[in-house]
Amino acid sequence: MVITDEDIMIMNRAGLTIMQAKIYLSLLTLHKASIKDIAKEAKIDRSNCYRTILHLQDLGLVTIIVGRPTLYVATPFKNGVEFLLKQQKKNYEKLQQATVKLIQRFDYKLIEDDLINGEKFVIIPKKTRFINKAIKGISNSQTSIKCISSFKRFSQALNYSFEAHKAALDRGVLEQTIIDKPKTGQKIPQSLQTLIQYPNFEIRYLPNIPEALGSCVDNQYVGILVEPNQNVKESDMLSSSHPSLITIFNEYFKNLWNAARPQELTTTQ
Repeated sequence: MVITDEDIMIMNRAGLTIMQAKIYLSLLTLHKASIKDIAKEAKIDRSNCYRTILHLQDLGLVTIIVGRPTLYVATPFKNGVEFLLKQQKKNYEKLQQATVKLIQRFDYKLIEDDLINGEKFVIIPKKTRFINKAIKGISNSQTSIKCISSFKRFSQALNYSFEAHKAALDRGVLEQTIIDKPKTGQKIPQSLQTLIQYPNFEIRYLPNIPEALGSCVDNQYVGILVEPNQNVKESDMLSSSHPSLITIFNEYFKNLWNAARPQELTTTQ
């Protein structure tokens, strides 16, 4: 039986080192063999093979048959994998317990915003942190949200932030959004159709995607996308409470808002 690199990597993810995986799988192929034959099959020198066999014996994956020569037998594959997975589970549980203690030691009852609120410029990393920060900004809004986005990104973002937008509109927050005009035949998400029904949700359209995308909440802080052409979870965001940057964003938004046009949306454009 040919042992592939993928076979070795699977066993590595199950908890064996690369060398242990090679030797264990080679011994399974040979059924019963000496160190010389195992080393030849695994393409590993004898001294490393011998040391690794002893480790595998400690793990319960190899049985030694004493004789001349000494022979080795691998634990049946199904039993071996079950053992490794159980061991991985135990290790995970131990790690989980250990990290709980670390959290208690290093958290100091502080949350992220306690640490960054005094900073004027912060880079929020992409993926989950970016989404969570955006939702938190919408949820904490009191008076206004100005947003410059693309139709694609805004539609993607609503998969995560729709409920937060809806709650903000329900408490009277004015939302003004600028996006590029949806293309003919492009489906309008139900979530966006719902928001448009609110009198305090205003949306305007440009012929093309704006070059810079971002948002401003309550005229207190702005978020500017570092990579505006990426999907909604694939761009870092520059977050700032600096008055100058807020002023620049608001002037940019006003110019785009005046250039954009309102339009009635149907389920498809």
